Amino acid sequence: LQDRINTLEVVNENLSIENENTLAALNNEILKSQDQNSTIDNLNSNMARAATLIPTNFIPVGVIIRNSGKQIENDRASRVDDIKVCFTLPENSLATAGVTMFYLQVVNPENNVLGENKTEDFDGQKLTYSKVVKFNYQGKELDVCELVNANEDLIIKGRYRINLFNGPI
Repeated sequence: LQDRINTLEVVNENLSIENENTLAALNNEILKSQDQNSTIDNLNSNMARAATLIPTNFIPVGVIIRNSGKQIENDRASRVDDIKVCFTLPENSLATAGVTMFYLQVVNPENNVLGENKTEDFDGQKLTYSKVVKFNYQGKELDVCELVNANEDLIIKGRYRINLFNGPI
């Protein structure tokens, strides 16, 4: 009986050591998995940033609109009928192709939003915009120009702010 007890104690000790080694290996694998998850999260956030469309060559211009529909650029506020905003979307193979929508905001020197002056709610934050700009982006460079349809009474002399949003602020 004593030999049997000694044998069982040795087996029990070996099993305890094996159990500790298994737990250590499991903890190492859990740490590796957490590192891989954080790496994957970082890569996903980098991909999301890389896929964002960032407009370049932002050009706002005051225009006189003739009866024929022809648009003539002008920088005198008293003569301007509307404001045209042009920008370029660079080539981006990571960006989602298809119809995309931006919110254009044109603010005059008296802090009045020109154009439609509508409000959109994004996660509890309100955005007042001048116009919704829709375009079909296919991953290639794209030039976009939009008339704001501003009220002529709100077009005054001074410095205007032009903002472009593609979602929550």
